[in-house]
Amino acid sequence: MYIRVESRCFTRNFVKAIKVLLNDQAELVASDGSRGVLSKSLLEYFTVGSSAGEMYGIVVGRGTTSPTPDDTWLENPVEHGDQANQLFYWDTMVGNVELGTNRVRFLVTRIVENKTGSDQQITELGLAAKCKLNVQGSIEDKIVLLARDVLQNPVTIPAGGALRIDYVIYVPV
Repeated sequence: MYIRVESRCFTRNFVKAIKVLLNDQAELVASDGSRGVLSKSLLEYFTVGSSAGEMYGIVVGRGTTSPTPDDTWLENPVEHGDQANQLFYWDTMVGNVELGTNRVRFLVTRIVENKTGSDQQITELGLAAKCKLNVQGSIEDKIVLLARDVLQNPVTIPAGGALRIDYVIYVPV
């Protein structure tokens, strides 16, 4: 199975991360609700590419609430694993950036596998980064949500099946 989704709702964290590239620093809100400062000196630790089992990169959920720029995590995330109501998250891969006339686009891909004995449905996708943030003077590993989208139609991953997700990040310039 395969779905391709073009992100429609970037979070404030995404915009603020870009601001750090252009300026100096910005405060982000992590998935656990904590706030921390991302600075240029910490950008080298900012990554979307993830190994199997890690809950950043592309993440999936069962939420249905419309996304907002203030979202800090999925409404109802599906955890990694092979037990009931879990999906097995394989590596997240980040493709090359494509530059075109008045646009920037890149593709992020992940496979999620249903290793349980029953079909599972997903309704939301997120793109999250692992990074280091300065939280009250202490440098801490955090996960920040960059984009969240609710699927127009739920996707069912059959028992024993897998779903390849291509998340397209498209920014008109």
